[in-house]
Amino acid sequence: MPDQKFGTLSTLKKLEKELNGSNFLRVHRSFIVSIPHIDFLEGNTISINETTIPIGNTYRNEVIPLIT
Repeated sequence: MPDQKFGTLSTLKKLEKELNGSNFLRVHRSFIVSIPHIDFLEGNTISINETTIPIGNTYRNEVIPLIT
């Protein structure tokens, strides 16, 4: 299932609220990631299975302490 993509009519804000307390984290206005699947953090990006995901400035202060 790691290569599957899912579409939804919901907003990321609503999805983020539903996932609250689980292993998911909003890292950018366009991305929510599964924390256990993060391979590494480098600068302002996260790597998951060779995919680079940016960390938005709005989310950076919350993301960095949880990953490092």
